[in-house]
Amino acid sequence: MNLSEYIFGVTLVLILLGSAGYFAWRQKRTLRSLADPNMLTPEDRLYVHKQVRRRMLSSVLMVALAGMLIGWFFIGRELNQPAPPRPVEGQAKPDASVHLITLYVIVALLILFGIVILAITDLMATARFGLRHQRRLENERREMLETQAAILRQQRNGNR
Repeated sequence: MNLSEYIFGVTLVLILLGSAGYFAWRQKRTLRSLADPNMLTPEDRLYVHKQVRRRMLSSVLMVALAGMLIGWFFIGRELNQPAPPRPVEGQAKPDASVHLITLYVIVALLILFGIVILAITDLMATARFGLRHQRRLENERREMLETQAAILRQQRNGNR
């Protein structure tokens, strides 16, 4: 690995760890704000609690991915060294390091996939939450307008 790859890798690890730390800190603050029972309705409280769990799990997965990237610095050295020559007899079998590296990459990709799935799930949940509140506000506005219209009708009929 050359210097630019190390710089990129270290930068990526620092971004992952910084993001994970920041989002975990924000979610802890959000969780503490849920201690006030009068602040949210039970339905909204459940939404926020699930959101905190999703985002904390994403933070944990980001830390795990950063750890996997740090580990890759050590495994990557092994890839750059030439393999010892093997005698050619029948079909060559890959050695244990190839299996280890393959498994390592698969686990890292699964962690990344988990982060993406959690982000999509959080995005969809936030959209549903916003849509539900928008409908509630529209219904309240409609009821208020109907109430005001009924009052105006009564006043108009009573004044004639």
